[in-house]
Amino acid sequence: MPEEVIFLKGKHFVHIRSYGETTIDDWRKSLTVIESIHKENGVTKVVVDIRERQSGLNTMDLYDFGKEFSTKFQYAIIAKKITKGSAFSGNCRAK
Repeated sequence: MPEEVIFLKGKHFVHIRSYGETTIDDWRKSLTVIESIHKENGVTKVVVDIRERQSGLNTMDLYDFGKEFSTKFQYAIIAKKITKGSAFSGNCRAK
């Protein structure tokens, strides 16, 4: 799984480092780990660092995946700067 899920007890949040080629199954596994950590420690804050990730889902799959997120968590996403002409910025501008 090209994601590391780490509970930082002193800071009381979960840090996910996503790198390389990832799939929706990798992301679902990370959600399962987050749920487990929540049950054990009550943590609700999640920081996801995707700066090293090289692949992602298309826009509709990403939207559908977002529906799987639990509302009990607060998420912060750290992403690299979007460059002009990138696939993501192109999808955002598509009609």
